Amino acid sequence: MRIQYQKLAVLGVTAIIAVAGTTAAIASSNTQSDINTQGPENVQGPENVGPSHGVENAFSAFRQAGGSSADRATQESLKTQFVAGSESLHQADYALARPVPIAGSNAEAWIAPSGNKVCVFIPDPTEGYGAACSTLAEIEAGHSVSYLVDGRANGPLHGDAIVAAITPDGTPAPRIVSADGEARQLTVESNLAAAKVSAAGAVETASGAVTELSPPFVASAGK
Repeated sequence: MRIQYQKLAVLGVTAIIAVAGTTAAIASSNTQSDINTQGPENVQGPENVGPSHGVENAFSAFRQAGGSSADRATQESLKTQFVAGSESLHQADYALARPVPIAGSNAEAWIAPSGNKVCVFIPDPTEGYGAACSTLAEIEAGHSVSYLVDGRANGPLHGDAIVAAITPDGTPAPRIVSADGEARQLTVESNLAAAKVSAAGAVETASGAVTELSPPFVASAGK
C-alpha cells in the first residue's frame, strides 16, 4: 500500500502522522519545516533546483562526485515519491542526494539540497520515506533535527526513533541525551548525523537547541 500522510500541528511542531495502515510519524524541531505529505499538490515551478551559493559553501556533501548506480536508483525513487510534495521537495536536486548510514540500523537516511534549503529523508519501516526541509538560517541555528517514531508500542521501531540532524561543515556533531542524562556524540557523514535511538531521549545540537523525542501527537519543538 502506498504510504499517505496528513499534516498535524502539535505543540508548535508541524508533524506528519502516518495514516492508511502505516506505523510511524515524522516531526521536525523547526516549526517552519516543509514536511512530506506524499500527496499530489499540483506544485508549480521548476524541478531540481540546485543548491544556493550559501548551501553549497556550507555543505561539502553537495560538492562531491555522484554515487553508485544503486545510489542513482534510490535518487530516482525519492524523486518519484516526493516530486508532487511540498515546493521544497518538488524542487530538490535529487541528483545531488547523498546516502548516510543510520547508526544502530542497516538502513540509510538521505540528504539533498533544494535552493536555500536542505531536505532529509528518513526511511519508513513500513514503506518509502518521510521527509523534512529546513532553510540554511534554521540549520545554522541548530533547528534542523527531524525524527521518525513508532505510532504503536509494538511497531517496527520497538519504541525507538530514527533521528537525522543536518550538520553544516565545521559544526560540532549533535549529541543524543538519554532520559537519565547520559550524553553521547553522534557521527556525522555527508553533513548528516543519523541514528536509531531510544525515543525517550533528546537531541542537542551545537547551538544548544534541544529536541525531545516523543511519540506521535506529543512531539515537542526544539528549545
